[in-house]
Amino acid sequence: MADYATVLAKLAPEEIRAGLEACVGRVYPPHPSEFFALAKAAKPPTTAPAHQPYKALPKPPRDPAKTAERFADLRAALRRDEYLPAA
Repeated sequence: MADYATVLAKLAPEEIRAGLEACVGRVYPPHPSEFFALAKAAKPPTTAPAHQPYKALPKPPRDPAKTAERFADLRAALRRDEYLPAA
């Protein structure tokens, strides 16, 4: 009994439940170390998969006026050579 108490103290309630379910249909009860292995090996079912593909965000609407404004600013900066190193 002391061996079982030691093993059960190391397991979470879900793992103990999974270990007990793995023992259904057995003729003899498992050794404490065997029960520990059964409890750790039997993973309880998860409600949702760990990795799910994410839904893509919608493309932002195009605004021709903003696009033209940004390109005009860029062209003006290039004409002034703001981005070129000073000689």
